[in-house]
Amino acid sequence: MDSIHLLKLNYLPMKNLYFVFITICFLLFSPAKAQLTLTKAANEPVAGDTYTNVAHDSVTVIPKTTGNGVLWDFSNATKRTTTTAEVPFSYTTAAAVAGSTNYPGCNLVEVGGSGNTYGYYKTTATQYELLGQTTTAGAFNFTNSAVLATWPIAYGYNATDAIAGAITAGTINANASGNMTVSATGTGSLVLPGGATLTNVLQLKVNQRLTAPVTIPGLPFAVTATLNLSTYQYYHASDKFAIVNVSYQSLALPIGSPSVTASLFINAKAVPIGIKETALDVSKVTVYPSPANTLLSIKLNSDRAALKGVKVFNQLGEMVLTHSGHEVSEVLNLNVESLKAGIYFLKMETSEGSVTTKFIKE
Repeated sequence: MDSIHLLKLNYLPMKNLYFVFITICFLLFSPAKAQLTLTKAANEPVAGDTYTNVAHDSVTVIPKTTGNGVLWDFSNATKRTTTTAEVPFSYTTAAAVAGSTNYPGCNLVEVGGSGNTYGYYKTTATQYELLGQTTTAGAFNFTNSAVLATWPIAYGYNATDAIAGAITAGTINANASGNMTVSATGTGSLVLPGGATLTNVLQLKVNQRLTAPVTIPGLPFAVTATLNLSTYQYYHASDKFAIVNVSYQSLALPIGSPSVTASLFINAKAVPIGIKETALDVSKVTVYPSPANTLLSIKLNSDRAALKGVKVFNQLGEMVLTHSGHEVSEVLNLNVESLKAGIYFLKMETSEGSVTTKFIKE
């Protein structure tokens, strides 16, 4: 640096230096919006929790792009019509399930379907571990448990854990080993069937790779089977469980082609329950912004109609807010600050009929 620049720096007024310092700190440490972080308190299951996954089909490529600021569009997904399309899950204590004694350290059990699948977990102050699983088809008892989460988890998180255990499936008994990698691989917006959009979504990728020697009838020797299971999970602050789950499973043997299956499940809470959206007179109202943070504005687009009152329902069909008692002819600003993040349904009573539409609370 030459002497002239040194001289200018030495005589720069102190208040200007202070201003520059504060400006730099603001730019470095004041992001426009904090990204979603998964925590033990907000996202780890506890006894009494329940959720339901609903099987869906998609006519286009299932989105699973990774990165920052991604748009994952599942709007074309359609619910399966089979009787087994909805799969309920619940959590209970280890003491309530006799089989949990086979998994030392288990203190939480996930019960799936009609009680035909079980997941055995160990929770600690910092970790969430899978100890084993049983289904009608077989069981996997980990001798080296799979760490699913070391809290907290934010975009950029990446952890690989060695896993091993005994697999039992029909007449097959084998010792498998491999690894599980959990990565927070994306952030962005999630478009659900029906068009509702969730922002500030975190994408989690869970990859499980196992190899095991298996005996195939007709072969005088064992062959190595390789199982790859990749799951993309999409989390939003409105629910502790993933909103969308996309899974790919590949089973490969030294002979023949790998067997690959895929599945798409959407959390039932992300699908409207109890309140149905209607197109009746929907053009006569404008609701903004969505997502909303503090105030939700409702504007009538008709000179003749008057807004008599509004009711807000959650995804279970429960009324959580109401505004009534006088007619509003122009714009109503509804305070939604007290609502938890998620999807809500707004039913508006006007002098020309009622209208129901969705909005998102951040």
